[in-house]
Amino acid sequence: VDIKGGKYLLRANAQRLVFDGFLKVYSEEKEPDENGNSENGVESLPEMTEGETLKLKKIESTQSFTKPPPRYSEAMLVKRLEADGIGRPSTYASIISTLRDRKYVELLEKKLHPTDLGKTVNRILVEHFPKLFNVKFTAGMEEELDLIEDGKDDWVEVIRSFYDPFAEQLEGLKGKEKA
Repeated sequence: VDIKGGKYLLRANAQRLVFDGFLKVYSEEKEPDENGNSENGVESLPEMTEGETLKLKKIESTQSFTKPPPRYSEAMLVKRLEADGIGRPSTYASIISTLRDRKYVELLEKKLHPTDLGKTVNRILVEHFPKLFNVKFTAGMEEELDLIEDGKDDWVEVIRSFYDPFAEQLEGLKGKEKA
């Protein structure tokens, strides 16, 4: 519903279930409270007709901030690796173990939190090797390695096409190391 109030345009959104289908047996619907909130947090709007004059009941000023995505748990990280085509079931545990052993992340309240070292290493690697730390590149390399394993690709050529540019990048960073 778009509501015009002077020079302002206000918009209110709500959803109404027209046909409950399987929800009739799957979940128990609760009646909305006096504020129009149902138990599942969805607000409803009162019946209105186009052109109707509305009366202002109250004005609420609220500020909300975008929330960052939730931290990954180990299980969520494995699901993300699977979805992005990175690693194999046999390598997921060692990936997480390496991240923890090298102190790039720490487990706090069952969630993985990057350490200062992890943030620094990530920033440096992404800055100097952006192609290497691109999800599509990593997943593509996984596919190429699968083709090598199946005998459908030449491992020497695949490694050379990766290593030659990588070696040049490494050479360009000589002398920039910090003790």
